[in-house]
Amino acid sequence: MRPLSTSFKSIFDSLFNYKNNIMKHLLTVVLVLLITFTASAQSKAAQKAQDRTDEIAQVLSLDNTEKEKVYVILLEKETAVSVLRKKHKDDKDALRSEIKKLNPLYNRQLKDFLGGEKMKAMHAHFRAKREKSKK
Repeated sequence: MRPLSTSFKSIFDSLFNYKNNIMKHLLTVVLVLLITFTASAQSKAAQKAQDRTDEIAQVLSLDNTEKEKVYVILLEKETAVSVLRKKHKDDKDALRSEIKKLNPLYNRQLKDFLGGEKMKAMHAHFRAKREKSKK
């Protein structure tokens, strides 16, 4: 039979190693979730900009260089909007007013790039889409 101190020490060591392993796994899981959440937040703005760009390109029959430029403008806008959403997450009225200030800036960039006729066609498309969704 072993002395009591040895068995206590071995039990303590095994418990300590067990807790250490649990902490390592827990830390790993937390880090993976944090990285996933961060990547998800970035990709939401990029995905929304890409979807909107694809729709505009289809409506206006844009070529690849025009499509890339529109994507850059829309990605910049979506990134700014996502920053505003984090800033005003509790105040929807302030968020709406800030987004209303942003829209003319980015619409102006699109109009300067695409031209007035294409902007009119784009606005008509989105207006019709909103009216269709209201019904």
